[in-house]
Amino acid sequence: MAQVLAFGDSLTAGFLSHHQHHPYSILLQQKLQNYIPKSQVFCHGVSGETTKNMVKRIPTVFNSIHSQLFFSVILGGTNDLAYVFSVEEIVANLQKINELCLTKSKYTILMTVPQLRDMEKLSENYHKQRNNLNYSIRKYVNQNSNRTFLVDLDQLIPNTNKHLWVDNLHFTIEGYDLMAQLIFNEIEVHLKNYKLELEKQALYHRSLIFFILVIGIFIILLYKYI
Repeated sequence: MAQVLAFGDSLTAGFLSHHQHHPYSILLQQKLQNYIPKSQVFCHGVSGETTKNMVKRIPTVFNSIHSQLFFSVILGGTNDLAYVFSVEEIVANLQKINELCLTKSKYTILMTVPQLRDMEKLSENYHKQRNNLNYSIRKYVNQNSNRTFLVDLDQLIPNTNKHLWVDNLHFTIEGYDLMAQLIFNEIEVHLKNYKLELEKQALYHRSLIFFILVIGIFIILLYKYI
């Protein structure tokens, strides 16, 4: 099976209201299971969290996952921008998170910070900071593209589709499901080879068990007739 970590803030938690959530991990897991049965997506999103807090939290997340991951999917920075943290600090934290995830995952996905529903109401400084952050995320992924890949939410979910937002920041169910589809599109590229790897491992284990059984039977017969 393929195991995936969804790690981030309220957009990973799938915030709709204080009493309702619909994380993208729901649909993503369904899509993965259609390809590789029993696949799992572990959703670890915390509303209001900054990337600094995410760096502190991720070791605890890894302690709860006891096997190697196929992908870790990372989204952070939205709350940092609201607190007017520097782009350099946010990028440094995202890099730390990504590097930690690569110790536990075969691959990682970094996502750009998506647009807000009412972008025209935001300050010029916010636009500048968000654009600079997303540029830095794209640049980092491009420089580490052997194991880290990009899902560019900023470009792929334009705020002209107002029905995809439940408020200025958070998506509707349809919006989160679109996130799941975009993430799956990136993961799917690597699924075929990963599935072959799993099948080879399973074949090796079956062959090893068969070999051990044959040796065991041979030893029993040898002692019986000596």
